[in-house]
Parts: sequence; C-alpha cells; structure tokens
Amino acid sequence: MIKNLEKSPSTQKPKTDETGCRSFGQLKDWQIDRYRMAVDENMWYMGERLGRKVEWEEAEEDFLQNGYYGCAPKWRSQYCQSKCSYLANCKLGQLFTRKP
Repeated sequence: MIKNLEKSPSTQKPKTDETGCRSFGQLKDWQIDRYRMAVDENMWYMGERLGRKVEWEEAEEDFLQNGYYGCAPKWRSQYCQSKCSYLANCKLGQLFTRKP
C-alpha cells in the first residue's frame, strides 16, 4: 500500500502544489514520516490487543479503516506551525493554523 512511498530527493528545486504551497515537498516527506510512525504505533497496539505478531500491512489496513481520516489536516497544521519557513507569507498555512 503506502509503505513504499518515495520521499522527494533533497537536491530538487522546491515544488509547489496546486494551492501554491512552497514547502510542498518537505510537507509531503514529513507527512509520509508521520504516516509510517502512526502505522507502526498501530501495529504495536494491535499486537498488544490481539496477543500476536501483527504485520505492517495488516496494521496499515486497520489504520486506514479506523484512524487515518482526520490525520492529514492535523499533520498539515502541525507542519505549518512547527516546520514551515514560509508560514508568515502563506495564506494556506495561516488558514490551517488559525485558531477556531
């Protein structure tokens, strides 16, 4: 599934996504890391709950069915607030980080 996602080569010129995010490549890589860590954590909890070894693919499927939705906006907000050097001039980032 998503385990084999490739990160952006660090030598590439920064890309923007369709929204104009200037930190899109780094954001994508950061979200891939968060995703993998979340599946790893889910794999551990599933193993504890089920009392057996759980394969990564099984944990990923469970995570996608039960926990993934809602993570991407949360991760984007976290990235924009703590990692992005373009936040001051980024309307999209400010939208993701504004307080309700």
